[in-house]
Formats: sequence, structure tokens, C-alpha cells
Amino acid sequence: SFYPKANMGMKKIIVLIPVKDEAWVIDTFLRVTSQFADNILVADQQSADDTVSIVSNYPKAILLTNPDGKYNNATRQQFLLNEARRLFGGGQVLLALDADEVVAAHSLKQDYWQQLRQLQSGTVIYLQKADLLPKAEQMLDTPGNYFPLGWVDDGITPHAGKPMHSVRLPYHADMSVYKAADIMVLHLQRMRPATQEAKRRFYQVKECDFGMNKWYWRRKRYSKADFHALKQPARPVPQEWLAYAEALQVNIAGLKEAPNTWFDEEVLNCLVQNGSRRYWLDDIWGKDWKAYAAQWQQDMAAFKAPPNLLKWSLRIFDKAFALAYNAKQRFKD
Repeated sequence: SFYPKANMGMKKIIVLIPVKDEAWVIDTFLRVTSQFADNILVADQQSADDTVSIVSNYPKAILLTNPDGKYNNATRQQFLLNEARRLFGGGQVLLALDADEVVAAHSLKQDYWQQLRQLQSGTVIYLQKADLLPKAEQMLDTPGNYFPLGWVDDGITPHAGKPMHSVRLPYHADMSVYKAADIMVLHLQRMRPATQEAKRRFYQVKECDFGMNKWYWRRKRYSKADFHALKQPARPVPQEWLAYAEALQVNIAGLKEAPNTWFDEEVLNCLVQNGSRRYWLDDIWGKDWKAYAAQWQQDMAAFKAPPNLLKWSLRIFDKAFALAYNAKQRFKD
């Protein structure tokens, strides 16, 4: 077995991961994560693909069913934290990752992970993330891109999450911080451009439903240029990051995008349930929702797309708003 074993009495490394239709990547994630984690708590949220059956092949993975069927970061994060405490008690090293966040090959050295086991309870662990681009040959040039993805659990601190874009584990500004400079997480979401575009639409609709941002900030934040990082510089991915042991049979560059995505299904459900007018000001109308609904036999009798005049006006607004925003940023600098 390639799986490392923790010494008795040492802190366990427990990885917490929510999943929904992640068959395209979950096998890769579990193969790699099993090299450093003692256990992997997988909270499934009504996956319709082979995710659950793949998870069952890994002895370190503990499959959980998220009782909340709705999309909400706060409730799923709280569920995973509660289950980690119930199963393993406090004092463990908790890492909160997504299925498309895979630790790089050069970061699997056991010494790096032993350092995390020695941290004091209440410490927030920052890990670096690198955004890989299609084919895994290039990545966004964002050095020092640290995120609070880990926490040495004290067993009592509550988690104050948000419905979207939430810090994943308990976090306060006055907590001790450890930056794990030797550990790199490969973020694979940009390797799936069609899914990334569906996620862009989905995020706008959910932010609208949660009342999180005004419509004009949603349009700015989720503009194609910003969300897809079209203007950001890129650089080659270091080969050592992808050079996994042959026995692991991990090929990041060979991952294939699934043809369908639950993000668009969820947007369609929102259009049907809440009415299309609710989302007229959001930039989701590049997709033919009536044609998409026909594939799923959804009743779109009451559906009405925004009029062309409104769409043209919003495009002009987007350009003006971007110019004003960029000018303000330059003035600040």
C-alpha cells in the first residue's frame, strides 16, 4: 500500500470534501489525497453520476449524505465540521478542499504533512493554490496565492459560514496562522471551460437569490473577462508538480470535461420556479434556455427572455462601468 500511517497519539489529518457529480475528477482526487490524509469525509449532495460508486473504492473515504439538498456553503461546511468532530473528536487537522483541488506531486513528501500534525489547536492553515488552464500546460501567474483551507480543530469554536464564497472552516482574524509554503494545491476548475462558463451563470443566479450583491456588481464580478481571467498573464506549470509516482496512475492533463453540468440544471430550475424576469439583469442570456429546457422536458410556457433593447443597454452599461472601475483603481494606486 502507498498509504502513509500516522503514529498513535498524533493528530489525524482529516480532509473534508463536498461533492456533486464529480466523477470526472474524484478518482484522481482520492488517489492523491489518500497519500497524506488519514481519513477523507465525503459529503455527497445527490450526485447523479458515478461519484458515489467511485468513492466506495477508497478505504480512507467515509461517504456521508448531506441532508440539505439545497446549495448552501454554510450548511454543508457546518455538516462536515460536525461529522468530523463526531467521528474523531477535537484536536485533529482539518483540511477543507473541493474535488477539483488536488495536491501537487512535489507536495506529497511526508515531512510536509508531519509539520501540520505538530501545530497547536486553534491554528489556521493557509495553503497555496495554482489555477491550471486547459491541458495543464499553463497556469495563471498568481504567486503567493494563499487561502485558509485548514484548521487545527479545538473542538469547540463555531463556524460562521456564508451561503456562498464562504471561508470553509472556523476563522477569526486574531487566530494563529501557519503558511504551509511547501504544499501546493492544483485548482483544476479552469481546465473545464464549458463548465466554468456554466458556473459563471450559476453564481449570478444564486447571488441574486441570496441577495448577496447588487446586480451591477454581479455583472462586473462575473463578466467573462474577469471570471475567466482572460486578461491575466500565464506561465508554464512546473513539471515536478505533475510528476506523480507511476504507481498512482494520476494524469492531470488527461482529465476530461463531463458533457453535462448540474450548474445549468440548477439555473434552469430557478428560471422555472422563480420566473425569468427575476434574472433579467444578470449576464446569463447567452444560452438558449428554451432549447435547454426541451432536453429536460421542463415547462417553459411562462418563460420570457429579456428584450433585446435591455440586453444592448446592459452591454453598454458594462463597458462604462468597467471603465469607471478601472479608472478608480488606477487613481487608488
